[in-house]
Amino acid sequence: MRGKHVRWTPEMDDALGKKTDAATARELGLTVGPVRARRILLSIPAYRSLRGATTVIINEDLRNKIADLAPRLAQRLKANGIPIYDLRDWQVIDMAITEMAARIEKEEARALYVRANHGQPQK
Repeated sequence: MRGKHVRWTPEMDDALGKKTDAATARELGLTVGPVRARRILLSIPAYRSLRGATTVIINEDLRNKIADLAPRLAQRLKANGIPIYDLRDWQVIDMAITEMAARIEKEEARALYVRANHGQPQK
C-alpha cells in the first residue's frame, strides 16, 4: 500500500513489535515508514531478537520498585526536555541498569586513580 492512507485495525496493531518493522510491513503489504510510525505512536518497543538475551523475571518486589522509580525517571527526562508520558517496565529497567553501569565505571576509574597516585584521593 504505497501512498495511501492506512486504516489500522486492531489486528494490524497487534502485529507491531513482534517482528522487525520490515517483516511486519511485508506481511501487511505496507512500506516500513507507516509501520515504524504507528509502532512509535503506540509506544511499542522495536522488536529485538531474544537470542543471547538475559531474561528478567519481574516479581512483585521488583514491580513495586519499578512503580516507585518510573515517575522519578520520567520527571528527570521531562526536566531534560524529553517529552515522556509513560515509561514501560523494560524502559525503567534499562535506564536503571545504564545508570548503575555508569556509576560502577566511575567508581572503578576513581579506584584506579587512587591506586596510581599511591592512595592519594583525587583533588
